[in-house]
Amino acid sequence: MVKTTTFDIAVLDLKLGTEMTFPVADLLIELKKNFIFSTGFDEAELDGRYSQPVLEKPYDEARLVELTAWAS
Repeated sequence: MVKTTTFDIAVLDLKLGTEMTFPVADLLIELKKNFIFSTGFDEAELDGRYSQPVLEKPYDEARLVELTAWAS
């Protein structure tokens, strides 16, 4: 879907079940698609690997607007 869907920005949950979403993040970067991470876990799991901002759960609408403006 990342390759065939048109979008302005993606909100990528950092962890789905027991799987990290790093392969999707890498593809988004490769395709030069804007995205932010979302997580209810510790940001340390990113391990400095990405420069994208992180939207912490539960979502704060003002923070979401701020981050989407940053990423676009």
